[in-house]
Amino acid sequence: MRFFLSYRRDDSLHESHALEKALLRLSTAEYPIEVFIDTEKIKVGQDFEKKMIKELENSDVVLAIIGHNWLNATTGNEGRARKIDRADDPVRMELEKALEKKIPLVVVLLDKAQKPHKMDLPSSLVSLVNAEQFKLDTDFDAFKNGVHGLTKYLQKFPSRRPNESLQKAQLCFFNKAPGFLQSESNINVLVNGKKIGEILVNKLTYKFSLEQGKYEVQLRRGLIYSSNKLMLNLLPGSTATISYVWNSFGGIEIMLSGQS
Repeated sequence: MRFFLSYRRDDSLHESHALEKALLRLSTAEYPIEVFIDTEKIKVGQDFEKKMIKELENSDVVLAIIGHNWLNATTGNEGRARKIDRADDPVRMELEKALEKKIPLVVVLLDKAQKPHKMDLPSSLVSLVNAEQFKLDTDFDAFKNGVHGLTKYLQKFPSRRPNESLQKAQLCFFNKAPGFLQSESNINVLVNGKKIGEILVNKLTYKFSLEQGKYEVQLRRGLIYSSNKLMLNLLPGSTATISYVWNSFGGIEIMLSGQS
């Protein structure tokens, strides 16, 4: 999963970067985590907008980090207008695009910060009040547990990126190949009863890709030999090895790894 962190520097700079690091530490093979956070000074203009849209489209969930000064942060100009009221405010632009593109959005409220009311937001952001929210305590002792809870909470969101649902499977023979492979006939590889390819004589590996889901893998030579079946349950981003011993001569392994 890839998370886009939207934050205001004069509101939650240190907390947002601490959250980024904490999320990355919780990344596992079963639930790989990537985080985008803008670490450079933002240059308002077309270049920023293009970059921001690209990063948003490559993310699965947007986390809007809101602290006590998020709503009422002001510009340094005369009159000290609220930043959120400016159309070129980077934070406003990020959230507007996320809402426009229907990217899942979660408001992360730091400590005792409150979600803004409709009347306090520009019209383009009023639907932010309907976004899901998660309260995160930044106290040193509570922060670690809070990030663990946030990660579990975010796991309910499916990936938006198609390639995240693909797995690469590699079928390998280990030890001594079974006797039927030593014949001159090729071995058909069937997935859910449909032939997807052949293993040539004495070829030790065969690679194929599958979308996430449950599959029945079978090897067959002609109509005479029908193999036992292996059941696979592919999950996004998972890494696993499934072994099955055919007989005393050897067996097969199916190794799965997430496709980037």
